Amino acid sequence: ARIAGVTRGMPVSKAKKVCPDLILCPPNPRLYAQASRALHEILDRYAPVIEPKGYGHAYLDVTGTGRLFGRAIDVAAKIDREARDRLSLPLAVGVAQNKLVSEAASEVVKGRLGGEAARRLVGTSLLDVPVGDEESFLAPQSVELLPDLEDSTRERLDDYQLELIGELQVIDERALAAVFGPAGR
Repeated sequence: ARIAGVTRGMPVSKAKKVCPDLILCPPNPRLYAQASRALHEILDRYAPVIEPKGYGHAYLDVTGTGRLFGRAIDVAAKIDREARDRLSLPLAVGVAQNKLVSEAASEVVKGRLGGEAARRLVGTSLLDVPVGDEESFLAPQSVELLPDLEDSTRERLDDYQLELIGELQVIDERALAAVFGPAGR
């Protein structure tokens, strides 16, 4: 469905038009909660700090665990392997020094936003954004990757034909604040 153009939050009527072969399954909150608990049991073994973010989503801080588990990307690979083997859950993992970039990396892994990085990642579930590479990783990505943008801000970005994060990176902060208000910062 994603390949056909169906996106998260798309109205069902539009999704059926975009993907006529779409098969809709009713939600199963009990199953989601059970899978989420099982995943968190795995996460608990590897990360001293876990910030849950809804079913099957979490931010992990693995600072200081290197001697036990290796580099952060190695921890991510272990968690991914264990989730697939024990739970049959495919993960999309972004490894970075902060939540914004790690979430962006996981979205790229999911292929939701495309871009050059997504094309290089076909067949993988992990993306490591090394410290210092955040700006170059984000630059070619769609502004859709920015979290918590209000619809009005998205429309204004579209009005100004600002489609890539890199296009925003080169604009002075004061100019962005003048156009977008506090959200511009």
